[in-house]
Amino acid sequence: MSVSGNEQGFRLTEKDKQLLALLQKNAREPTSSLARKLGVSRTALQERIHRLESAGVIEGYSVRVNQSKLIYTVNCFTLAVCNNKTYSDVIAQMRMMDSVQAVYAISGDWDFVIHVATETLEKLNAELTRINMIKGVVRTTSCIVMETKFDRRLAFMGGTGANLLLEAGDEGASRGGDRLRPEPQPSSGAVGGARPSGTDAGAAIPSQGLDGDD
Repeated sequence: MSVSGNEQGFRLTEKDKQLLALLQKNAREPTSSLARKLGVSRTALQERIHRLESAGVIEGYSVRVNQSKLIYTVNCFTLAVCNNKTYSDVIAQMRMMDSVQAVYAISGDWDFVIHVATETLEKLNAELTRINMIKGVVRTTSCIVMETKFDRRLAFMGGTGANLLLEAGDEGASRGGDRLRPEPQPSSGAVGGARPSGTDAGAAIPSQGLDGDD
């Protein structure tokens, strides 16, 4: 069964979804291993990955950081209502704050969900104060993360409204063969780098041909 992808009509097959789940779990997994798990040839796998990259479904490859192992130990999610005439300015100000890990535009009574990570509660309080002082922020409410039960970065919802959540950072990393290596930001503005064929990939990607999708 195929499900809708983006608004341009790109459709994800079951094997596409399986491949995306495997890459999300371990972007360093060898191409030959991925091909075996999906039951396709290595060349067909390369073609499939190239197709997903070209369509913009895969924007890049990134490292998932365990925040608990770092100095940032306090995570907070803040709901914010902003003056709609100042949305772009508010986002620009929050983008300049190192403590702000992500900003999500949402539906409903609130405009944004803001993920803030700091070293201490005192610093978190200071950062939340900074957010509230940004011109255009009308009101906020915050929830501190007490414990992470699990962290699922890739999720599909059944039916025609399938959602694809792909993790990507500002600088991303390219998946080449069996390892990750940093790669500069593409000039087009896409996050992360394209996945080269790598040492494990073998021959160049052909222009046509895929194994069965289902």
